[in-house]
Amino acid sequence: MFSGVQDFLNLQRGFWRRTLRYLKVLSLRDLAWSPGAGKFTVGKVLRHLPAAQVMPAEGAVGGTWNHGGHGPAFAGSWRTPTSGRGAS
Repeated sequence: MFSGVQDFLNLQRGFWRRTLRYLKVLSLRDLAWSPGAGKFTVGKVLRHLPAAQVMPAEGAVGGTWNHGGHGPAFAGSWRTPTSGRGAS
């Protein structure tokens, strides 16, 4: 698994490098896509990732396991397919 903190940090850096590379090519329409009614959109899954990464660290260090959420407030200017940015 991991032989130390540096291995873990290298894994995290690689994960975010790949995630951000994919994010750059997504349109607002892509972010709004969902595999079906009641299922997470691509954007919601992407907004979930930072909260899911922080929660275990906060739990390990501070003893609290709070999920920050993944609602539209975390989306910034990528909130809706009609915001104009990247829409196509």
